This record gives sequence, C-alpha cells and structure tokens, in this order.
Amino acid sequence: MLIVGPAEAAIPWAEKLAGQLDVNVLLTSQHGGELPSERRYPVWSGKVKSVKGYLGEFEVAWEQDNPIDLEVCTRCNACIHACPEQAIDFSYQIDMDKCKSHRECVKACGDIRAIDFDARRPRAP
Repeated sequence: MLIVGPAEAAIPWAEKLAGQLDVNVLLTSQHGGELPSERRYPVWSGKVKSVKGYLGEFEVAWEQDNPIDLEVCTRCNACIHACPEQAIDFSYQIDMDKCKSHRECVKACGDIRAIDFDARRPRAP
C-alpha cells in the first residue's frame, strides 16, 4: 500500500496501518509533520508525476524534489542542528525558501551522504 500526501496526514495513517499492511509513504510537501524515529516502513519525498492502474495494481512515478533522501537519512538530527537558517525541521526536508546555500547540512551529514542538492531523480516505489 502506498500512502501519498503531506507528512502531517500521511504519517499518522501509515502508523495506523503499518501493523496490518505493507505500507510505503510518499510525502508530497517539503515541510510540516514529523517523521517517526523508528523505521517501520519506507518513506520517500517528492512530486507525483503519474499514477496508472487500478485498485490493488497501481504504478506511481515520482521525482524526488528535495535534497534529503529520506531512505538514506538516519534521522540523527545533525543537519537540523547544523543549518544556520533553521531550514530543516523534523520532517528532514529542506525548506528551499529559507535555505541560503551554506551547505552546512551536507558537511554535518558526512559519510551518510543523504543530502544531495544536485539530485532530482525520477523514482517508482
């Protein structure tokens, strides 16, 4: 099952359903909502490009539109503490309107490499 929507709506539904279904989440807003620290299901972020299929047999194509890859991110909070503009919150997405390109978050992320400002990858969960 794929839940698509902003974190403040998608995450509570994923939490409710994760015990009964194989849940995947695609977050469509760049800020708002908090990700759980426990990883019980995959979480991605981006823009939906297309939806094809029928009930139970959907194909969703999407493009990652934020520098932090939520499946790589360890949720250690280093990027949140390192950002001088406070452009990153506990949704682990960068508010590009606040970001002034200091890239302190990239340095803080270090060898994990969850933050890539050049990445815009088409994906299909």
